[in-house]
Amino acid sequence: MEGLFLIDQTIKETFLQYLIIERHYSELTKKAYQEDITHFELFLNQTGDTDFNSVTLQDVRIYLGELNEQGLSRNSISRKISSLRAFLSILIKKSAS
Repeated sequence: MEGLFLIDQTIKETFLQYLIIERHYSELTKKAYQEDITHFELFLNQTGDTDFNSVTLQDVRIYLGELNEQGLSRNSISRKISSLRAFLSILIKKSAS
């Protein structure tokens, strides 16, 4: 699958378990966060960015701009921001350990 950006499934699962166990989020919220992360992953694939370590703030800004252009509500965009922020925070902690 060369050229395809895939977030490590173990990290994804750890994150999703964290949402339920530590944050006490509902299954519906967990599912929404999972979909948000997958959507960002697909966006990265479309841009040709296949290395998560090379994702920049500019990449995230472009992604958010595209969400806005798609006509998503502010609430939907805010949730996607929360999803990404939480997921990236877990990734940073995991890479630091």
